[in-house]
Amino acid sequence: MLMGGISGSAVADASMEARLLGPSMREQGYSPAFIAAVPSFLAVVVFFVLPLAFPWMSLALPKAIMG
Repeated sequence: MLMGGISGSAVADASMEARLLGPSMREQGYSPAFIAAVPSFLAVVVFFVLPLAFPWMSLALPKAIMG
């Protein structure tokens, strides 16, 4: 969900997560279809989660930093 939030590109997000998560998921025995589905789903979800999270983070983060 990192690249989609930074660049706004779902394709960049899916490719980064597939590259990072794919090999470890393969070692743990997940099917290739599931390995492909997880980054695809997360790439779409990032555009719904981040707009909802930013208002809450902007309220909570300064309080956490300032103590």
